[in-house]
Amino acid sequence: CSGSAPIQNIGAYGVELQDVCEYVDILCLDTYTVKRLSKEECLFGYRDSIFKHALYGKAIVVAIGLTLPKEWQPCNHYGPLKSLAADTLSPRTIFDEVCAIRSSKLPDPRVQGNAGSFFKNPVITKDHFDRLLALYPNIVGYESNDMIKVAAGWLIDQCQFKGVTEGGAQVHPNQALVIINYDEASAVDILKLAERVRQSVLNKFDIRLEHEVRFMGRECETNLDKALESLA
Repeated sequence: CSGSAPIQNIGAYGVELQDVCEYVDILCLDTYTVKRLSKEECLFGYRDSIFKHALYGKAIVVAIGLTLPKEWQPCNHYGPLKSLAADTLSPRTIFDEVCAIRSSKLPDPRVQGNAGSFFKNPVITKDHFDRLLALYPNIVGYESNDMIKVAAGWLIDQCQFKGVTEGGAQVHPNQALVIINYDEASAVDILKLAERVRQSVLNKFDIRLEHEVRFMGRECETNLDKALESLA
C-alpha cells in the first residue's frame, strides 16, 4: 500500500518520493476507470502534488511504480547522516540511523497524541537566507532548486517555543516542529498554539510557515487560516 506517499510526495533526509517514482495508478471516480500518470503528470512539489489540487477528491491512488538503481547509491549528504563514516556505510546502517533519528525526534503517537511534523520546512530565496545568515550564523538551511529550504524546527526553537502550552496543547519539549496533545487538548487549543508559533516566526524571520498537517472541518477539509476565522 502506497498510503499518502504520492499525495504528499513524502520525503526525509534529502530524498523524496519523486526521486524514485516512475508512475502512479489512480482510480478515476467519475468514470471508475484506472489511469496511469507519469511522474511528470503528478506535478510533484515539496509535500505537494496534483492529488492535492486538480485531482483532489476525484481519484484514489491504487498503485505506484518505483525505479530503483540496481547498485546501491548511498544518500548521506543531508543533516545528521553526514556524520556517518564512509567506510562503514551500508543500506542497513543508513536505515538504522534514520529510524533512530526519527524515533528520538518524533514522539510515538500511540503514547503522546500528535500528527508528526506540524509545519513544512519553508523554502526561501538565497537573498532572504543570506540576510538571515548575517543575523543568525547558525541558521539551518539546505539548497533546494536554486532556493534554500530552512529547518522550521530551528526557526520555532529560536522563538523559544519548546514546551510552551496553550490549554491542553503543547509544543513538544524536545522537538519544536511537533505539537502534542499534552492534556486533553481541544481543537481550539491546537489552532491557537499553531497561530502563536506561526506569528512569532513571521515577526522574527519574515517567514510565514505553512502547516503540513491537514485540517478537517465539520463537512470538508479546511486550513489553519479558515479555521481561525471561524473562531472570530
